[in-house]
Amino acid sequence: MAQGRGIATVSPWTAERVGKRCPLSSISSGVLKAALAVWNQKHGRRRFPLKSEMPPRSMRGFLRHLTLFSISQDVVDFRHRVMGDAAVVAWGASFQGLGRKDLNRIQDGMGDVFTKLFSAIVREQCPLLMRGALWEGEVDEVAQEVLFLPLSSDGTRIDFVLSVGSYEKRVLGGPEGKP
Repeated sequence: MAQGRGIATVSPWTAERVGKRCPLSSISSGVLKAALAVWNQKHGRRRFPLKSEMPPRSMRGFLRHLTLFSISQDVVDFRHRVMGDAAVVAWGASFQGLGRKDLNRIQDGMGDVFTKLFSAIVREQCPLLMRGALWEGEVDEVAQEVLFLPLSSDGTRIDFVLSVGSYEKRVLGGPEGKP
């Protein structure tokens, strides 16, 4: 997390450390596997399920790990609609109601990183898995594995993305921060 701010550092300069794209077959978190299973069951033969097919009761096993984003038609902006408590704790803040410009005001380029990620999901029309680290300090970090799942309100275009994250605090070393 950023020193003195309490919010995870995400910018164009740190994006690769925070989350590198990984194949779906490499998911290690049981929470993410459960989310992908529900998503796969709901979309059937379509490329992605309808948002209405993913009510909270179908996601009860991973509700606290999810964040729901609405995506503008041109993918220029997005908005955090719901943010589960596991994500809030890992990120150091709730971003509910915030969009690209809001995040860019919090941290230069942060919203732009999310926009780039959502653009890839909309372009490819498939789930995306990211793995990386949200740094907390010199001696520990929060490792993250996050699955981004496209959703649609009309069955034709992606206008929501559901992310499900697994977050784990890791100790890097002693008091000097050296392993």
